[in-house]
Amino acid sequence: MKLSVSSTVVEYALLMSRPTGVTVIGCFFLAAGVYYSATGGRILLQSGGAVGSDEFAILSLVPYGALLVGLLCALVGWELLRLHDWARWAAQIMLAIGVAWTLPMMYYSNIHFGWRTLAGIAELTLRVLAIGYLFAPRVMDAFLDKRSRQPSSTASSPGR
Repeated sequence: MKLSVSSTVVEYALLMSRPTGVTVIGCFFLAAGVYYSATGGRILLQSGGAVGSDEFAILSLVPYGALLVGLLCALVGWELLRLHDWARWAAQIMLAIGVAWTLPMMYYSNIHFGWRTLAGIAELTLRVLAIGYLFAPRVMDAFLDKRSRQPSSTASSPGR
């Protein structure tokens, strides 16, 4: 007689072993997803999805891009909370793109030192720290342990 462990019990055990920093990063990704999706949806509703004049036609794609980025952020955040390794890689790539995007914006847009410069520096610092945290061996082990603890779908069931 074989005993099988319910997948909900395994999921609960995995949630209890998730590092706190992963939870924080996942929640920030979820919040960003809600923000971008709401912004894109609001723009679409206000404009009715209509394309403007020919010279500004590219701007009509902005709400769709915001919706796409929002859905991607929400998906990555949710899967980070479920400790999927692909989500960890996707989060690191998205955070690195954010760093690469923010650096030139800060360099070219600020003429003098002010609160926006401080906010940009804080944003860059948090993104770089999050990337480093997701590369930490203890965090990587949590993602890899989750993969090794998942019940195998090829295992024989008790009725066979």
